[in-house]
Amino acid sequence: MSKRFLLLAEVTDHEQLVPATRSLSDVAGVEWWHAVDGHINLVVCLNGDSGQVVSHLTSRAGNMPVATSEILSNGLPLPQLSKDDCHAWVFVEAEPAHLDKIRRHIEGIPGLVFTLTTRGACDLAALIKGPNSAAIDRTIDEQIRPLDGILRLKKNHIINLTTL
Repeated sequence: MSKRFLLLAEVTDHEQLVPATRSLSDVAGVEWWHAVDGHINLVVCLNGDSGQVVSHLTSRAGNMPVATSEILSNGLPLPQLSKDDCHAWVFVEAEPAHLDKIRRHIEGIPGLVFTLTTRGACDLAALIKGPNSAAIDRTIDEQIRPLDGILRLKKNHIINLTTL
């Protein structure tokens, strides 16, 4: 069984984001992807090596910072995004002694779509939904950010490129 990864990419030329993602789902190993607005521009779930995806992206958008996190969780579902809600990815770096407690707390938050335990660019990734971006921000700021053991938290709102 091949390893699965989250690839986090920052497309530095924002005008190239749509062209770079236009055929991303056709690249071998890509299970799903989301364009996001935050410290990165793309979240890509990969089954196997990231080389083909990085080549695809750089051929369309030039060199870009890329980080990967190995997915340690079993059975990653395809994220089901409702059209009526907003969604955001939350990436957490945590003290190892607190990671399980943080994950369990996040898994109990209303609006959680799913969590992933990872190794690499982050320790935990969570997909959160809400009726609007402000509600998601409140959930993150009130229910996740204050948790003991969080060293760094980054949020990235999912954007729908088909409406641009």
